[in-house]
Amino acid sequence: MAIEPLYNDKSVLISKLRMSITQDADTLAVVDTAISQVRSSFFARLTLSRAMEIVGYTQTDNPTTAEENLRSLAGVTEVLWVSWFLIQMLPAMHLETQYAIKNDFGDQPLTRDAPSLQKYMNSLYATIQKNLGLLIVPEEPTSGDVKAFSTGAVIPVLIADNFIGNPI
Repeated sequence: MAIEPLYNDKSVLISKLRMSITQDADTLAVVDTAISQVRSSFFARLTLSRAMEIVGYTQTDNPTTAEENLRSLAGVTEVLWVSWFLIQMLPAMHLETQYAIKNDFGDQPLTRDAPSLQKYMNSLYATIQKNLGLLIVPEEPTSGDVKAFSTGAVIPVLIADNFIGNPI
């Protein structure tokens, strides 16, 4: 059974990654691994209920409501996240083999066009983290457990140390 992305159709996701011409089974297996990792990561970061809540929102090309914008943001984040994982995995495949994957790797714009992969990956990661922050359920500042703090001294002051008068 093929692994499906949460917020995009698989064919659309692969097209957005600029890998739609890829037919190599091993390369597609790596794409499935990246999609699976991203699905699990969405559930871990957003919680299962929040991730599935966003899946239930209407998907549109031109979002106008808050829910449509969240769904669109989740779809963009999914593409970026899968791309981030693939940039790490495809070079390892390229080095491991001399046959189909090696030729396929050199033909993929995802890895061929990035002159500085580390800067590109850092940029992707920062965008992914920012987007996840927007997708997480916002906290109400007036709800939750009561929080207390103290402005007292770091080292406790004992009364015996501050005795005024004649020491015994």
